[in-house]
Amino acid sequence: MSHSNGIKADIEVYISSEDLIESQESSFTRIGDYVDTNSMHDLIELLEDQLVSVEDRVRNRATTLLAELFCQKTYDLHGSVLHLYSVFFSHRLSDYPSVIPSLLALTALTEKYGAKFDPKYEDAVDIFQTVFRSLHVPEYAQTVRHKVYLLFKGILNDPAFTTILFPHGAEILDGIICCIEEEKDPRCLREVFQVVYSALKLFYPHLHKR
Repeated sequence: MSHSNGIKADIEVYISSEDLIESQESSFTRIGDYVDTNSMHDLIELLEDQLVSVEDRVRNRATTLLAELFCQKTYDLHGSVLHLYSVFFSHRLSDYPSVIPSLLALTALTEKYGAKFDPKYEDAVDIFQTVFRSLHVPEYAQTVRHKVYLLFKGILNDPAFTTILFPHGAEILDGIICCIEEEKDPRCLREVFQVVYSALKLFYPHLHKR
C-alpha cells in the first residue's frame, strides 16, 4: 500500500508541477519503474480520477504521462493488450486536451509494435476511422495536423497493416483527402505528399482491380 501511495504522490507531482522540471523527471522515472515492476494497466487504474478530471490540464497531463511512457520505453505486449491500448487512445481523441498525447501514443504503438498487432482486431483501420470521425483535421493547429500525418504515414508504410487496410482502401483515401484539404503549411505539406504517395501506392492497384 505504501508503494502505491508513493506512486500516487509521484503522479501528483508529474501532473501538478508546472515549473519543477527536475521534480517531474524524477517522478516520471519512478513511475516508469513502477510500470516495469507492475503493469501499464495498474498505472491506468491509478490515473482513473485524473483521466476523467473536469480540469482540461489534468486530463492532458494524465494522458501525456501515458503517452511519454509508450514513446520512451518498450514493453512486452501481446496483440490483445495492444488492441486495448489502441482503443483507449483512439477514444481519447474525442477529448480535445488529450488529442496531442493520444496521437503521440498511437504513433508509438503502431511504430514499435506493428508486427504484434492481431489482425483480427483491425486496429489500424479503427485508428483511421476514429481520426476521421473525431477530428476535423483542417481546423486544428499545425502541430496537431503534423502529428496526424505522421501517424497516417507510419501505418500506411508498415507491411504489418497492409492486409487489413486493403478492404477499406476507398474509405481511407476519402478520409485522407478530407484531412489534407487546403493544407498549406510547408512543414505539413512534406508529410502530406508522403501520405498521399503511400496511400495511392498501397490502395490504387487493389481498387483498380475492382
